[in-house]
Amino acid sequence: MFDRKNQAYVNNTLTHDLMVTPAQIRSLDTTFFCSLMEIDTAEFRERIITAIIKNSSQKPSVFEASLPPAKYARIEENLWRFQNGFYIQDRPIRSYPFKSGANIVGFLGEVDSNYLKRHTGEGYVSGDYAGLAGLESSYEKALMGERGSEVLIRDKFGRIQGPYENGELDKKAVAGKNLYTSIDIDLQMEGEKLMHNKVGSIVAIDPKTGGILCMVSSPTYDPNYLTGADRSRHVNELMYNDPRLPTFNRAVSATYSPGSTFKTLQALVGLHEGVITPTTTFGCSGAFYGCGGGKPMKCLDPGTYYLKTAITFSCNTYFANVMQRVIMNPKFPDADSALRSWDNYMYGFGLGHKLGVDIPSEQKGNIPVPAAFNKIYGAGHWNFCTYRSVSIGQGEVNVTPLQVANEMAYIANKGFYYIPHIVDSIEGGDEFGLLERFKRRTAFSKSPTVCLNTCMKGCEV
Repeated sequence: MFDRKNQAYVNNTLTHDLMVTPAQIRSLDTTFFCSLMEIDTAEFRERIITAIIKNSSQKPSVFEASLPPAKYARIEENLWRFQNGFYIQDRPIRSYPFKSGANIVGFLGEVDSNYLKRHTGEGYVSGDYAGLAGLESSYEKALMGERGSEVLIRDKFGRIQGPYENGELDKKAVAGKNLYTSIDIDLQMEGEKLMHNKVGSIVAIDPKTGGILCMVSSPTYDPNYLTGADRSRHVNELMYNDPRLPTFNRAVSATYSPGSTFKTLQALVGLHEGVITPTTTFGCSGAFYGCGGGKPMKCLDPGTYYLKTAITFSCNTYFANVMQRVIMNPKFPDADSALRSWDNYMYGFGLGHKLGVDIPSEQKGNIPVPAAFNKIYGAGHWNFCTYRSVSIGQGEVNVTPLQVANEMAYIANKGFYYIPHIVDSIEGGDEFGLLERFKRRTAFSKSPTVCLNTCMKGCEV
C-alpha cells in the first residue's frame, strides 16, 4: 500500500511456517523433535490432534507459524530427520516500515471454518490467510492474488519423486495488486503523535476528491505486532486484555456529540428555509430562554450577534433560536412533519447513515426522528423544547469523527461531497469494481450551502 507521495507504508516480507501432515508421520523421535521446537510431548500431541480435527490427517496444516530465526535454523538443519510428515513452507507476511496507520490497514489472519463457509468457491482452503480488518478486509479480492499449484509424484512411502507430466499441470501463483491511497503517511504519524496518551480521533479529507489524508484513532498500536512469531500473544493483548481498546477504530466506529461544528449545519438549514438571513440578529443574555419555564440553556458570551459573528463566537442562544424558527415554521402542520423536514437536511449532509467509506465497521450515528419521541413521550406530547439541545450539537444527535470531517467537505464544496475513501486506485485497474462508488459525488438537491458561503464572505444577500 502506497501513500499519496508514493511511499510504501505496507510491504511484504517472507516468514517460514512448519507444516505437518499427520498421516505421513513415520518413526518420529518425538523427544528430540520437541526439544528442537521447545515444547513438551503433551503440546506436541495437542497440536497434532488440532491439525486432524481442523484439516484431517491427510492434508497439511500449520504446526507452528512464523518460526523465529533461531528455531527455523535448527529445524532446517534437522529437517531430513522429519521429512515424513513435516516440511517448511515460505509465506509472505506484512511489514510496516512507518509503524503507523494500524486502524487503517487492518491485519491478516488465518481463515477459520466460518470464513470458509462464507467464501465458498472463492479459492480459500484451510491454512490460508485473509484480510480480517481495515483495508486488508475491504480490498481482499484485489490483494489476495491467485493461488499457484504443483502436481507432484510420490512413491509408496510418500516421498516426492518429481513433477507430474514435467510440470505441465502446474499453475504459477499470481501476486495480488498494489493499492495507491490518499493517505499522507507523514501526516498520519504526526496525528498519532499528537494523540498519544489521548482518546479520540483525527480525520482529514481532501474535499476535491473525498480522499482521506489521515485517519487517526487513539489509542493505537504498532501494526507490526500482528505479524510474525508473537502474533498470537499480541492478538490476545490488544483485542482482549487491553481496556484501552487499541484495535477499535474510533474514526468510523465511535459516535460522539458533534458540538459546535453542528451549528454551521443549523445555519444552512435556517438560511435555506428562509427563517433567517445573514443579517438576522439575536440578543444573548447568557442563556437561551425560548422554552418558557424550562431550565435555561447557558451560553458563554453574552451579546448581540448576526450569523457570521454567531459562528465566530459559537453562540448557543443564536442557533437555538435558528432551529426553533425552523421547527416551529407555520408551514409545517405538526411537530412530526417539521422534524422530518429537518431530518432530511441532516441526511443530505451525510449524517444519520453510513457514508460508505472503504473501512469496515462504520457506524451511522444518530439523528433524532419523530418515531423515537413518539415511543418515549407519545404522539403529540413533544415539541422543539423536548430536544432543544440538538440545536447546538448535544442531546440526541451523535456522529462519527468521519462524518464531522465530511460535513466540512460538503461546505467547502458548496453543496456536495464525494464518499470519503482511502484507496484512490488499484494496480492494473479496478477489476472487481471496488472503487466505482467513490467517483460519484453526492449532492443535496436543495443545495443550501451557497447561502452560508456567501454569508461567510461578508457579502450582502
